[in-house]
Amino acid sequence: MTGRMDVSAKASKAETALRKARADRRRTVAERLRGAKAAVRDVDSAIRSYIADHYDALAAELAEGALADKARVDAALAEVPAALRAREETSQRFAALLTAVGRVRPGTLPWSRSAVSEMGDTGLEPVTSALSRRRSPS
Repeated sequence: MTGRMDVSAKASKAETALRKARADRRRTVAERLRGAKAAVRDVDSAIRSYIADHYDALAAELAEGALADKARVDAALAEVPAALRAREETSQRFAALLTAVGRVRPGTLPWSRSAVSEMGDTGLEPVTSALSRRRSPS
């Protein structure tokens, strides 16, 4: 019977040691987690402090980029009226070309301002289809 008691006592001690080790591990993980959270808070604080101390220089750097972006957008928008005028001139030349070979009917050249949204990527699809209709016998 003493052998059984020894085994039972050893098992009990092992179970107690296991429970203690698990509790220590949970405590260690919790402590690590608290430490990691504190480290993140410290880094966040250091970043905020750096930004506050160097705000003028950081803002000036961003402002340079913003001004460069603005200049690019302004240049692109300045080109839009010229591009629209060129498109209208091309439309008028196509109309003159079609008039030379036959009567232009409504819808032959849907390049009016109201039909711009209906055009394809190149804007030439209506013209090529109109020219092919002119070539085919009616």
